[in-house]
Amino acid sequence: MAQLNEVLKKNAYYDALTGLPNRNLLANRMQQCISNNKRQQSHIAIVFMDLDGFKEINDLHGHSFGDDLLCFIAQKIKLLMREDDTLARFGGDEFVMILDNLNSPDDCLLILRQILDSVSNIQFINNKSVKLSASIGLTIYPQDNSNSDQLIRHADQAMYIAKQSGKNCLAIYLMLQKMLL
Repeated sequence: MAQLNEVLKKNAYYDALTGLPNRNLLANRMQQCISNNKRQQSHIAIVFMDLDGFKEINDLHGHSFGDDLLCFIAQKIKLLMREDDTLARFGGDEFVMILDNLNSPDDCLLILRQILDSVSNIQFINNKSVKLSASIGLTIYPQDNSNSDQLIRHADQAMYIAKQSGKNCLAIYLMLQKMLL
């Protein structure tokens, strides 16, 4: 019975393909980070990342190859993140990151640039050539003082601006908001 409970818990909170947290666990961790942030008065970066060109790679090499590529990318990104940060698979080729306890909003930029470089430097996997990049959108809490669902939507909106800006780059939601005023 204990084993069954563990399997059910894993299925409820973790992505079956990558082993990363899924949307359920992501929502829990975001709530924890926001609650802790109110005491610590630090910053939280909520990051939405989409892989550029993934559909074409998946169509060319097959879904099994695409699955291997997603797992490979997830591991590469995890190595660049800090231990207490969260990387979750949001769906398809979309990932959400929570970079917690930042002293300043700019503290996340180095990590995110490294992630962009890491993804765009993948040239071969399973002896097959790939050309890939990522588009990243982010928002910073508490400057963006929204609830967790809205924070993800804001980071997603910023990611679409990054895609429209030529891909393989990042856009910051608060900057977009200021530009619209």
